[in-house]
Amino acid sequence: MNTYLFAGYVVVWTVLFLYLLFLNKRQRQIGEDLKSLSDAIRRRNK
Repeated sequence: MNTYLFAGYVVVWTVLFLYLLFLNKRQRQIGEDLKSLSDAIRRRNK
């Protein structure tokens, strides 16, 4: 029984870790997109 509990914890924490990595990557990508958009707007307004 304890083996299944441990395996469950490992699966849950692994999925959580992978999800957080995905969110971190996506957040960086959105930040880069916002910076590009901001630069484009700044160039257009000059």
